[in-house]
Amino acid sequence: MKLNRDIQYPSSTHQDQWEKLKQFTDARIALGRAGCSIPTRALLEFQLSHAQAKDAVYQEMDVSYLSEQLAQQQLQSFHIQSNAPNKEIYLKRPDLGR
Repeated sequence: MKLNRDIQYPSSTHQDQWEKLKQFTDARIALGRAGCSIPTRALLEFQLSHAQAKDAVYQEMDVSYLSEQLAQQQLQSFHIQSNAPNKEIYLKRPDLGR
């Protein structure tokens, strides 16, 4: 069988339209897929980022150290206090943190 060069055959690869937008955002877009899921590397990177974010939220902030570091940079700081009695309440009731 001979191929007719005048007929347009569909490409077997498709460019992801989101790929062009990756240069404008740090969002996790155009990751690709592996079956019905995202590729293993992208999944593991997301899980690591999520774990690091959780650690950052639950870690105690050293206010005096932060103030010292800002002072060394000749930046003034001031301290405020949340209406939430503890971090657990603060996370569950962000309105008390205002």
